[in-house]
Amino acid sequence: AKKSQLSYQFICTKLLSSDAEIVTPWYIDGAKLYSSLAASKEPITLKRSLNTVVIPLSSDKQVPLTKLQTVQRYLWQGMLHIWFGWDHLAFVLCLCLLASGPRLFGLITTFTLGHSITLALAHYQVVSVPIAPVEVLIAFSIMLMAREALVRSSNIDSKVSTSSILIVTLFGLIHGLGFASALSELGMPTNQAGLALLFFNLGVEVGQVIFIAVLIVLAKKFAVFNFSQIVRTASLYLVGILGVFWAVERLVGFNFGQLA
Repeated sequence: AKKSQLSYQFICTKLLSSDAEIVTPWYIDGAKLYSSLAASKEPITLKRSLNTVVIPLSSDKQVPLTKLQTVQRYLWQGMLHIWFGWDHLAFVLCLCLLASGPRLFGLITTFTLGHSITLALAHYQVVSVPIAPVEVLIAFSIMLMAREALVRSSNIDSKVSTSSILIVTLFGLIHGLGFASALSELGMPTNQAGLALLFFNLGVEVGQVIFIAVLIVLAKKFAVFNFSQIVRTASLYLVGILGVFWAVERLVGFNFGQLA
């Protein structure tokens, strides 16, 4: 993932108070502050407040969150991450176009279990994988699932079923590493880390369920038209093309130094 570093210099007309802060007209989730005023050289993870970021100027410690604040913040951030994580949504869309009913429920549950496991393992540093190759693998998982859904819609048997429980579990594990990277960039409260992890994961699931519910409603609307199969096929080709684009884009920007 590309990172940007911005440097600002402020001239104050009076002494800073103990609660001095800057409220920006923009926000960047996961931004980190290196302040020359802080005694410690460790960065402070900035907290988003609506469409702004509050930057503390006279404190080098992150303000601890209450349990309610932690639940609200990380539940919402988990939902935002899945809704704006186009690659994760594309994979879930493939699952929805691949199966229906109990089989779809089984695939979604398997995917959920897979990414929940690696999200927790990565957070507690049991596993550590650089994000660059993970993003490439996520793009490949979208390509494979789009292909599988197209093959099955054409009633052509494939020798290897990429919709099998084991394969979807594997892809879930890979996507979980992507979620873990986002959680790491967002930052964790010093006093409620476990609660933040739980509700970020729940937020991802809530966002995923809402997305699937919207797809089901749209599918029922299109079912009354004769071109529903055309829309389904076109959607899968579009998702597959996006998967190829993301894979190429991420491979072009990949270098082996990112494996260190």
